[in-house]
Formats: sequence, structure tokens, C-alpha cells
Amino acid sequence: MKKTLLTLVIFSFTNSLFSQQIEKLDYCNCIDKIENNSPIYDGKYERNCNEKITTVGSFKNDLPDGEWISYNYKGGLISKINYSEGKFNGLLELYFMNGKVKFSGSFINGKKNGIWKYYNEKGTVVIDGEYEMDKPINIWTVKDKKGKKIVTQYDYANSKYILNEVEEKLKGSTLLGGVFLSYDLFIENAEVPIDFWDTYADLKYLARYQIEENSSSTFILTEENGKSSNTTITFSSNVQTDPESKLHKIEHNKLSKKLLYYRILKALSVLPPWIYKGEKETTIYIPYQVNIR
Repeated sequence: MKKTLLTLVIFSFTNSLFSQQIEKLDYCNCIDKIENNSPIYDGKYERNCNEKITTVGSFKNDLPDGEWISYNYKGGLISKINYSEGKFNGLLELYFMNGKVKFSGSFINGKKNGIWKYYNEKGTVVIDGEYEMDKPINIWTVKDKKGKKIVTQYDYANSKYILNEVEEKLKGSTLLGGVFLSYDLFIENAEVPIDFWDTYADLKYLARYQIEENSSSTFILTEENGKSSNTTITFSSNVQTDPESKLHKIEHNKLSKKLLYYRILKALSVLPPWIYKGEKETTIYIPYQVNIR
């Protein structure tokens, strides 16, 4: 009986090994492990870089599902994100290199809901407010980087500013705290992943926003060939990493591009809310370039 049980355990372990698919990224010393990668991604996923786990999560029907956790090269947390078949669902937390929380907010089946807070590296709240199923409600507050002085305060219940010291660059609907604040947050949260770091990448995305009169907003993110004629904002990301002698000319695989797409989706999804000012449609153009001169 014991021998039979041992045989079953060995068979089960061996079978799980054979069912795991491995994709090697030798240029960045990374290995992607996933239960199934063809014809779609499905099952548990893990990325190891330089023999350290950097990402763990799961796919379901080619979409991120369940909890995804990312780590920096020191083993510290970068993010904890909960998905339900590609939609944010549950708590989403981002972290600074020092381990302190950078952002904390929650979603219900893709819709923003509950208290959202943004912090500086010392742990002080610099932006806070509340959503009710995608609709920003009550008073949202934006402070300076030290978290001491209020620079913008908007009352969404009455659709009016209580205080605003930020010069608005958009004529129509605008982002709370100004475009520059959202751009800085986007660049910070869409940081270049290790598999793109010492490579060449020239990708272009469009985020098409629909903004309602109650300032709730949704967007669709697509990879595009170029800038749209009705683009309102450009979030340009052009990073130079190392000298040309250290760069790799490679074709990024399907999984790397998919994970980058969700990284950009995350960075856009955690921006401060919009303020409706008569314009329901707007587009953010995102040229994502690494080592492109």
C-alpha cells in the first residue's frame, strides 16, 4: 500500500513537471514558467530573473486572474494586484523601493470602488478620495509632494473646486491635480520591466476615454501604429538604459508584450479621477520607447 502511494506521488510530481511550459529569456537571464502557453496562456505563472522570483500569478483563458505579486531585484514588493479574468477585482497595492506603500485602492469587477490613497516615500498621504463604482464622490484632496500643503481640492458632490492652485492645461475635461501630476504618476508606475530594460522597444498605445457628466470614466487601451487625430494628451515614455554595446536587438515575445500591456493598463487605471467639463471623449497617446534615439 505504501509503495503504491509513493508511486502515485512520484507520478503526480513528474506529470506536473512535464505540464509546465518554460520560456527562456537568456538576454536578461530570466525564465518564464507557465502551466500552459499554447494556444492560450492558462494556469499558474512564475518569472525568475537572476535566480530570484520577480513575478507570480495565474492566467485564465489568456487573461491575468487571481492575485499577481511582483518583486524588485532585492526581493521587496513592487505590487499586489487582484484580477478576475483580466479585470481588476479587489485590492491593488503598489510599493516604493523602501517597502512603504505607494498606492492603495480597490476595484469591483473592473470598477473603481472605495477609498483610494496615494503616498510619498515617507508614508504621508499626498492624494486621497473615494469612488463609488467608477464615480468619484465627495471631496478629493491633492497635496504637495511633502504632503503638507493642499494644492487642489475638488468637491465631486457639487462639481466644484474648493481650492485649486494648479494651472489647467486642458480646455475640456481634465485630470484632478493637473496633467503633469498624472504624467509623473504614469511614468513612475509604468516603469520599464527587466525583459525590456537592455533592449530596443518602440511600441505605441492609445487609451480612449469615455467621461460621464458625473465624472466617472472608462477607457479602452489598444496597441496602435501611431497617434490618433483627436489625441488630447501624450504620455511619452522614452528611456535610455545602458550604452549601445550592452543592448540586445531582440524581438519581444508574445508574453512579454502581454505583460507590458497590463503594466501600462495598471499605470493608467490608478491615475487620479477626471473632472467632467463638457467633453465626454478624449484620448491619451502613449509612445513607449526604450533606447530609441
